[in-house]
Amino acid sequence: MTLLLGLLKNPWVLLILALLACSFATHGWIAEKAAFDRFKGGVEAVGKAQEERTASIIKLNNARKGEVDAKIKSLSSERDALADKLRQQRSSGSFVPPAAPGAAEPDTACFSRAALESAIQRLDDRVSGLIKKGDQAIVDLNGDKEWAQGK
Repeated sequence: MTLLLGLLKNPWVLLILALLACSFATHGWIAEKAAFDRFKGGVEAVGKAQEERTASIIKLNNARKGEVDAKIKSLSSERDALADKLRQQRSSGSFVPPAAPGAAEPDTACFSRAALESAIQRLDDRVSGLIKKGDQAIVDLNGDKEWAQGK
């Protein structure tokens, strides 16, 4: 023990011990920096790979969106054509039944036939408009569902 204390009193031994401590610290720092550089390189590689995957997913989603938008447009056109056809079929006839053959005034039935016809036509147009909006919402929702499911 006294020998050890005697060595520690020697300035050259202390200098050598200090140099060894610095050497170990520097070696640890260099090893830690190398490990960090490897980690950083791995993270960059993973990041680039994820960016490529994200870009391909976005491209696929845009392609599917285009397909679904085209399908929605086609279905909307078909729906509009059918709604117009149905509206024309309803408008070609009368909403009010014909007057009885022996009626004294065939144009009246407790109301003006023209006013009733006009009111029913306006009601039909408004209801048809509501139905058209509802149908468009259904078509849009179904298109969005297909897009989300990847169909």
